[in-house]
Parts: sequence; structure tokens; C-alpha cells
Amino acid sequence: MDMHEITVGMDMHEIAVGMDMHEIIAIMDMQEKFVIMDMQEITFGMDMQEVFVIMDMQEIIVIMDMQEINVIMDMHEITVGMDMHEITVGMDMYEITVGMDMHEIIVIMDMQEIIVIMDMHEIIVIMDMHEIIVIMDMQEITVGMDMYEITVGMDMHEIIVIMDMHEITVGLDMHEMTLTFVAIDSGFPRLTSRPANLTINVIRNKNPPVFINEPYIVEVSRNLVRNIEVYVVSATDADIQSPYNVLTYSIIGDDAATTYFQINSASGSITVKEPFVNDAASTYHIRVFVQDGGSPYLSDTAIVTVNIRRNLDTPRFNPVEYTRTIFETQALGVPIIRLTATDSDTTAPYNMVNYVLEGDATTLGYFILDTGTGDVSLKKSVYSTNSSVPSLFRFQARAFNPGFPESFSIIRANVTVIIVRNNNAPRFLQLPYQRTINENHNPGSSVFQTSAVDDDTMSPFGDLDFRLIGDDSGPGYFSIDQSGLITLNANTDLRLDPDTQYQLRVEVRDGGIPARSATALVAINVVKNLFSPQFNITNVVQIIIPETTPIGTKLLDLAAYDLDRQAPENTITFSLSSASNIADFFFINPRTGQVFLTTSVLNVATSFFQFQVLARDGGTPTRQTATTVSITVTRETGRLTFALPSYAIVISETTANNVVVIRTVASPGTPTYRILTSSPIDQTYFNISRNTGDILVNGNLLTDPQQLTFFFLVIEASASGSLSTQTATATVNITVTRNARAPRFLQDVYIATIRDITVPGTQVLQVSAFDQDVGVSF
Repeated sequence: MDMHEITVGMDMHEIAVGMDMHEIIAIMDMQEKFVIMDMQEITFGMDMQEVFVIMDMQEIIVIMDMQEINVIMDMHEITVGMDMHEITVGMDMYEITVGMDMHEIIVIMDMQEIIVIMDMHEIIVIMDMHEIIVIMDMQEITVGMDMYEITVGMDMHEIIVIMDMHEITVGLDMHEMTLTFVAIDSGFPRLTSRPANLTINVIRNKNPPVFINEPYIVEVSRNLVRNIEVYVVSATDADIQSPYNVLTYSIIGDDAATTYFQINSASGSITVKEPFVNDAASTYHIRVFVQDGGSPYLSDTAIVTVNIRRNLDTPRFNPVEYTRTIFETQALGVPIIRLTATDSDTTAPYNMVNYVLEGDATTLGYFILDTGTGDVSLKKSVYSTNSSVPSLFRFQARAFNPGFPESFSIIRANVTVIIVRNNNAPRFLQLPYQRTINENHNPGSSVFQTSAVDDDTMSPFGDLDFRLIGDDSGPGYFSIDQSGLITLNANTDLRLDPDTQYQLRVEVRDGGIPARSATALVAINVVKNLFSPQFNITNVVQIIIPETTPIGTKLLDLAAYDLDRQAPENTITFSLSSASNIADFFFINPRTGQVFLTTSVLNVATSFFQFQVLARDGGTPTRQTATTVSITVTRETGRLTFALPSYAIVISETTANNVVVIRTVASPGTPTYRILTSSPIDQTYFNISRNTGDILVNGNLLTDPQQLTFFFLVIEASASGSLSTQTATATVNITVTRNARAPRFLQDVYIATIRDITVPGTQVLQVSAFDQDVGVSF
């Protein structure tokens, strides 16, 4: 009990303390064990015969007139046996009288003290449960001196005081209980006041709440959003007193219902907690729990069945009109067109779409529709050599979802299938074909472009395929691609073949099955002549140079080649061919084609030069090729200069530190500034702002030991131009005025009157003057 001393008095015969089932005197560790409650003392009296305190079993047994008191320490339980009339706790403290055939008192304590302050506690008496529950806000019962006597009577069956829970429960069958109080002083003999009665009316929680208007079944749309009301449950309680008729609702199940629904604890309104639009469940069972305000509370449960309408929408085709063109050679079972329908429902199977084909017997004989994917394909060939098979089919399709019940599309899809047939053979254009080439024609390069058309406009019947089918040795030297372009085969050197003419027979076929075709002859003549030089760069050569480009700089390197096999036909010479002044500025190496700058363009008015470079071979007759060279000269947009070549300013020696005395400005651009030199050389009284050009005082001019009156600065501005970094300089002359002002009297006239007996040394007048140079009056 965490108490310090237990005194058992009034005709007590024996106190025994048992440990490990042995009886010993109540002295442990050389200390006497007294149980006292913070200066409180518990006295068990009235002819008590024996008190046994068993520490391991935590039980104190008090025998009174063959009755028994059991005190269990760890369980904090004291059992006081039958026909006990009085328990006196403490000396001159509270007297608690329990009388009139009281059967049992059980005290469960976990604290050292319990203070019972009647005005600060709530007393709840439940008659049918035979209990009086006293709920205490404090953790003490103070049994003090000269206090009261509490008499509990009228055949009470049970008083249970639970101190750890701060409750006292008194079990009674009554609806009313009267407590009689008396006050006793500490005198000898003690004097007692008149009894005072406290009548307690007990209100009991007799009736549980009951749900009404069951069963609860509701159907809602899957699209409900948060906080939308779904249903309102209602319960009643026959108790008429609060809190026993105050009802509180909550959701305790089932399954996912607690995730998607919530309930107003006061009104019973069930609302959406989380949207269930993406959940597959079609029904939720909400287990609702209602309880009253009793302690313990009484309750009831009910099931609210919520059926979800998930199949809200019908499938819709998008688009509604479908048109496809197929060839008469279309393979069976290969999708021709895919019908697309969607269902706005968000969960399966309501958002699943299936398809069904509708049409006449002929259509259904040729086409099949995949119910799951919407793919339309042929199940019977539409190829025909006559007009027995239609070239145009029109039919419809519907979409539905497999929900319960099924939901069909309101608008059907209209499908049109056009059959394209191979009605025309290809034909060559611009006949006859003839071409002359050089003997050194590049292997792999083109020789001649044939041209053919097919009046069938749809692929593959309008697709053309070319091939060489003869004649003689021609197919060994030449080939043709799918566009009809004839090229010289790779690794082929016509110079090694003495033939000067090749006859090529070309066939063109369309993509029909069977294919239609046409043929043509191409005559190719080979000339054993030379090639002209060719520049590596075939377009106009454009370069840009700065005006500061040094003389002798290589501006570009023109390279050329000649396909002739030997010199001098493949020897190339370069030259300039343009206005006469071009040669004054530029030079070309006749052997290498390198172009150099020979004269500076810095102070030249012209900023654009254009000329041609010729490449000539050494053959007879000479072949030549020209290319155009354009040279643009970039020039600075403006020279960096100061706004003034020289700046001058006069300042006072009293000018404060960091004061700007003058601003210098250089433009264009955003220059940076610095002091190049100054006079005197080691002056530290002036500085320049790097970014603004401001000249600032850098110290106290009054402290200049030389009292200089003139400073000379040379400043520099630097800025990055479009071509190079530019600099500009200026001078700054700073004159410092010192002792600029003479002292001045505060008054122009001073008058004083003295007596003729004034002794020498007597002050007759105070004059005052000031000097603005130093700011101090004296």
C-alpha cells in the first residue's frame, strides 16, 4: 500500500507478519513496518483478535469477532467481513461508520492517499446494479482531524472503492440513498454535531439504443464524390436522462466499407469518405454501431447495404463512320479495320466493350468481326477475274458491355469497304531511251533514268518494279533500282572494256498477283574522253574575317580534283578571276589553292569582297571549273572613349570618406575602370569605382600631413568590343580647398556695463566665435 505505518489498536491481541508462508514479527531489515498514509494512521479496532500480514501473498487477515478482514497488498484489496459496524481511520480524523448489516467492503488502492472532497466530485448511483460509483478527480483521500462521520446504512449489500480508477462503486437496489454526516472535535471527551443528511437520487442506464426502420438498403451511383450523403440511419433510446439517451454513431465494418464511407457521429448521416468509382465492388455492407453515453455504454448494431450502380453508360463508337480500301489480294484473317468504342464506366465489366457485326448474308459471308478487339477481317477472298464479286461493301456493327444487364450502343458504326482491283498494266514514257557517258564514269553512279507509269493509283497495283532482262553483256556492267534508275555497277571500269555501246532491255512490273508488265530498250554510248576539275566545295564559299586580321593570314584552302587518270589532264592550276583590285588584297597559291591576305583591310572602306577561283586542268582542250568566294570584313561598331578627355573638380578638405566627388563615363559597352597612375604617386586619398567610374574620397583629407591642395589622376576604362578588348584613358584634376573660411563671432556687437569700482581681473563679458572649416565653435 506504499504506506509507512499500520497501527492496529483497541484490544488487539496479536500482530503477526508472515513471509514465505512463515510467521514472523513485523520487523524487516531491522526496521519496523508501519503503514501510514502521509501522516495518516489507520487503526483497526473493536475486539480484533489477530492481524496477519503475509508479504509474499500480500494479504492481511484481520479477524474480528470470528469475522475476517483480508487486505491484499499488490492487488490493493481490503475485504472487511460481515456485521462490521465501524472502521476508524486515523487518530482524530475521519470516522467512517458502515452499519446496518453491511455484507462486504472492498477497497482497492494503488496510491498513498485519497482525498474525498464532496464538492469536487461527481457521484453516480446505479440502483439496479447495486453500486454507488464515486468518481474523484484527485488522487487522495485525506482523513483529517475534527472532520465528519459518514454513515452508510439501509441494508447495503456492497461498497467498492476503486482508488486507482478514482471511482467508488456502491451496489444497491435502491433508487435513493441517504448519507448522514456528523462532525466530531478533538477534545476530550469528544463532542459531536447534529447529524446532517445527504440524499442521493440514482439515475440508471436501463435501456440500450435500438436502430429503427430497418432494413437499411440504398442504391447509389458510382460517381458520388466525397462528402455526398448516402443514407441516414436512426436509433432511439428509451432512457430519458442525459447522457444515457445521448447516442453516438460509428462505422465498424465490413471489409472495404470503412474505406469508402464515413458517418456523422451525432446525426447518423452516412457520407462518401473516398470515391469508389474505380473499385470493382457492386455492393458494400456498412456495419453501423450506436452507443449511448452510459459508463459502461449500451449499444446496438445494424447493417446498411449500399448497392452501386456501376453500369451507368452505354458504349459509344468514336468515330461512327469507318471507310477502308483493300486490294483484291487482301489476305484472309488479317485485320482490315479496327472499330473503336468506349464505355465511360470506370470498372470492369461495365467499361469492357464487345462488338457484333450486322449485315446481309453476302456481307456476313465475306467479313468477320472479332468481338473482343473490334477488328474486321476477311473470311473469304474477294479476288475475281470477272465482276461476280462486288467492289463495294457497306455494313454496320454494334458495341455492348458485358455488364448486368448488357448495355448496347445506341448509335451503330457504319463500315464501308472498297475493293481495289488491278485493272491496268504499266507503260514506259518518253521513248526511245539513249545516253552517252565517259569511259571513266564513276562505278556505282547513275547513268540513265527510265520512266514508267501505271494508271492503277492504289498500291500495290500502282507500284512499279524495274529489272534488266538483257541484252548481251549489258546486265554485267549496269544495274537498275526500283525507281528505274540505271547505274554503273560498283568495281566496274569501262576503260577496260573496248565496247562503246550497250543495249539494255528493261522490264517494269506492277504489284498485282499475277503482275502486269512492259519492256523498253536503253542504248548507252561510252565516250573515251576526260573530266573537268571539280572543287571539293561546290557551293559559294563564304568566310568572315575581322578587320584586324594580320597580313599573310591564310583565309581558306580550296581543294579540287580531276578524274582523269594521268597528267597533264589531271593536273590542276588555280587562279583568281574577278575585279582587278582583288589581287591587291588576296593571293592564291596556283598549286595548292590556298588563299592569303596580302594587304590590311583595317582602314579600307570596303567591307565585302567577292571573286571567282578557277581550277584548270592541263589537257587539250583545257577543262575548267569555277567557284565563287565571298569575304566579309567585320569592323568594330564604336571606339571606346571617355565623355571628357579631362575631368576637374574642387572639393573641401572636410569632404567625408566614400563620398563621390565626380563621375567619369566611358562608352560604348560596359567598361571597367581603374587608376593607372596618380600624383603624388603614393596618394591614398582617392579611389575609383570599378563598375561605375565614380571617383570617391578614400580617407580623411584633414589628416593629410602635407596638407596637399591638388591631386592628379590618370584613369583607364576597359571594355570588350565585338572583335577585341578596347581601352581608353582620361585625366582627373582634384583641387582641395583648405581653411576656406575665416573665424566669425557669433554676434557683431558685444555690450557690457560695469561699475566704476570693478576690480581688475573680474570677467565683464563672454565673446564667442566659430570656424566652419573644422565645425567647432570657441
